[in-house]
This record gives sequence, structure tokens and C-alpha cells, in this order.
Amino acid sequence: MMENKKDSNYEEVTYSFTYQSIEDVLTAESSYIARSLYDVAVEKPMVTSFILAEDDKHFIATYITKAFVDIVSRLSAYTVDGTQYDDEPYVIVLKLPVGRKKGVDSLIMHELQRAVVAYILWHWYENRLPDVAMRQHQIYDASVAMALHDVYLACGGMRRRGSYF
Repeated sequence: MMENKKDSNYEEVTYSFTYQSIEDVLTAESSYIARSLYDVAVEKPMVTSFILAEDDKHFIATYITKAFVDIVSRLSAYTVDGTQYDDEPYVIVLKLPVGRKKGVDSLIMHELQRAVVAYILWHWYENRLPDVAMRQHQIYDASVAMALHDVYLACGGMRRRGSYF
């Protein structure tokens, strides 16, 4: 869900995610991975989808928060007050120009959700299937980079805050 607040040439755009929306995409993506692994496996595994137990829900909630912490740190030049990822709904508020193209908001929303799901799957498969974990890590990095790229293009080269150490 997205919400806009206007302020001169820029407006605050709110990207909101629920646990359920992330879990739905996570189940679909993990089922796709499990099914593709099932097709190439010599010994056929017992399941072809991601099965969520109560312990897994705690794992997912923990890694949703960790994913948002990492994503917000990478988008920090464009975030404003109102970003909240400790509890549901998970919210990222970005300052974007008013005259941006219409489809940019939904592209950013899609890439952020894709990044969160890839982050969770990366850590889920880390000790189970390292090859799949590595692929999910690459998808995560690419999704965050793409979201950052879309924000950058929407802002027309907005300068980043300097960080002097």
C-alpha cells in the first residue's frame, strides 16, 4: 500500500508491507524453488513447497526486521521520518519528486518486497542448501540495487548526504 504527502517539489511516499503479504510472496517463491529442486534431485524430497511451522514464523518475523534494517540503511539518503520496521505494518517512507513517472512507485514497491523475500530465503537456505542461499543473496542485492536505481532515476540525480568518517 502506498500513500503520498506533498511538500513543494517533493512528496513523501509511504510503502507499507504486512506480515501476511510478505508471507504470501515468500510461500510462492519458496514453492517455486522447492519444485525446481524436486525436478532435478536424484533422491526425490518429500515436499515441494515451503512449510511454515510456528518456529518458522518467528524466524520470518526476525528476518523481515533485519531485511528492512539493511534496506533502509542502503536507501538512507532518500528516507524520511515515519520509516518503521520494528513492528507490523512495516513502513518505508521515501522523499520523491512530485513530477516522477507514474509507474515508479509500483516498481519500487515490487523491488522492496522482492528484496525482503530474497533476504529471508537467503538466510533460510544458508545452512541447508548453500547454492540456493547464494542465489537468493544475489537476488537480494540485485533487488535492493534496482530499488535504489529506480529511486535515483525518479529523483533525477538527487545528491546523497555526505558521510565523512
